[in-house]
Amino acid sequence: MDAEQGSEQGAQEAQQGPVAPGVSAEQVRAELDALVQETGGEAPQGAPGAPAAPEPEPDPLAEYQELLEPVLFLGFQVLAPNWEITAPEARQLSAGYAPVLAKYFPDGPGAIGPEVGAALLTVSILAPRLGKPRKAETENPGQESDAEAGDIAPRAEPDKAGEAQVKGALPE
Repeated sequence: MDAEQGSEQGAQEAQQGPVAPGVSAEQVRAELDALVQETGGEAPQGAPGAPAAPEPEPDPLAEYQELLEPVLFLGFQVLAPNWEITAPEARQLSAGYAPVLAKYFPDGPGAIGPEVGAALLTVSILAPRLGKPRKAETENPGQESDAEAGDIAPRAEPDKAGEAQVKGALPE
């Protein structure tokens, strides 16, 4: 091989991209063509320029069961704590009710709308807090302050002479 042919081959290989040492671009192209023929004439998945593989359709039953389980579990804990529903029982209940939802909403939970998602999220966040009192308990739960008892200002009580005296006021 003379220098002119070597430089032409080097220029062709440089234009075609990097090739492993000792492997020509023609060998790589031939192997690629053979692989394409083996796969039925289509480019292998993941190859540059190949169409993306279609995403599998989600199973509505599994989606409904996944949504129902925490809602049922938290709902029973708040609304009927004495029933002592466990997580496995809530899972069984969600598996039982998921086909019912799939019957009426066959396109899955995504087809129901954002309102239902917002409601489920709200229930899952607020449900554990429903049993708590609205106000935090005071530091001394046995003693009530006047403000808590409903007395904001000191009371005036009449004395024996009929004059009003303020309760807790200093004597004159």
